[in-house]
Amino acid sequence: SRCRVIHQTNQGLAMARNNGKKAAIGNFLFFMDGDDYMHKDTIRIMYEAINISEEYDIAVIDWRITDNFDEDTTTSNDKKDISILSGKEMIYKSFADDHYNMGLAGYMWNKLYRRSTIEQIWQRNYKRMQDVDFNLRVFYNTKLVVHIHDELYFYVQRPTSLVNNPKTAVLACHCLTDILYQNYIDQTPEQKKNYGHLFLDKLYLTMIFYKDACWKSEKQKDAFTKCKRIEAVTLIPFIMNKKTSLLKKIYRLLLLNSIQLSNFMMHLRKWKR
Repeated sequence: SRCRVIHQTNQGLAMARNNGKKAAIGNFLFFMDGDDYMHKDTIRIMYEAINISEEYDIAVIDWRITDNFDEDTTTSNDKKDISILSGKEMIYKSFADDHYNMGLAGYMWNKLYRRSTIEQIWQRNYKRMQDVDFNLRVFYNTKLVVHIHDELYFYVQRPTSLVNNPKTAVLACHCLTDILYQNYIDQTPEQKKNYGHLFLDKLYLTMIFYKDACWKSEKQKDAFTKCKRIEAVTLIPFIMNKKTSLLKKIYRLLLLNSIQLSNFMMHLRKWKR
């Protein structure tokens, strides 16, 4: 009686989540991935944490990567070890790693959202990295996040899964390039002032990965054309922003515009998948 099953033509992950959100009647929403599993008390623990204060808009849990379904889901430390972060801190932490992954913004399945926080924010239909796009837009409107330091979610990765397929690196970079660019373009002047430099720096880094992943492939022409178009729009604000060091700007631009140098540096630093 507490469950509702929705049958629909396959329209992708974004539409499934959006329709689930429309159908939900609760004050909190949790988006689990279909091939993962979690501790039996996960929702209770997250609910109790987020319910401590109306200022808490999101509860976040830690996870464990596994390749089987035999992890212990019956016991938990039920830790009281929590951290409180602002929405601004969540955005900064999302851009902390110098990689094309996106840290705390990378996943929806480890978060319990207060409905009012995400009421007006909907999933956009990207083939990969939809969670990043959604969370970055959510964090703008987030007051506080309660982070529960307990591995309550089991993220299943198999050797044959999509995430472990080297060929999907091109698609991931393609989508993340679009996501970062679109989110930068959509920012208000105040958001650009606070976060524009983060988006631009990660955008230029992602374009380096994207061009490198497409090098000497059938996708090279499209990738290079996309990056050139984006660079034409964002180059001046990227150069002019004072929050990114001059050395990092030069490094990004050199690698982006010299794919031979980029390939050499990727190999040297073992950035390639």
